Amino acid sequence: MRLIDRHRKAMILAAVFTVAALIIATALHFLLFPERPMLVWFMTITGLTGAVFYWDKRVSRLNDPGRRIPELTLLWLCLIGGSVGGIIVMLGRRHKTIDPQFRFILGIIVGIQIGIVLYAFWSWATAPSG
Repeated sequence: MRLIDRHRKAMILAAVFTVAALIIATALHFLLFPERPMLVWFMTITGLTGAVFYWDKRVSRLNDPGRRIPELTLLWLCLIGGSVGGIIVMLGRRHKTIDPQFRFILGIIVGIQIGIVLYAFWSWATAPSG
């Protein structure tokens, strides 16, 4: 498969998974948790990312490269909030644990997300009440 075709496949899959997560999160938000939209988003994207990582591991065992999920798509799902689900499946099913470039990029994504969460918590904790 040519490089352009692989990138096109990765972009299309990333868009499809993102739209699916948005639809599921919106439905859950309005039906179950109207007061916690961010919690619904993280639950949805974590579950979806874990399922996609699991699917990719399963297909990799079948040795069917045409049905594999591109790494760019997996990293995109982690970037938009699904890193917890990705890491759980990655460590639990030993998927993508050997690839140093994938682990490095995922580590950067997780570090940035931890920094954002710490900054948000610090801003909330030090904000003047009133």
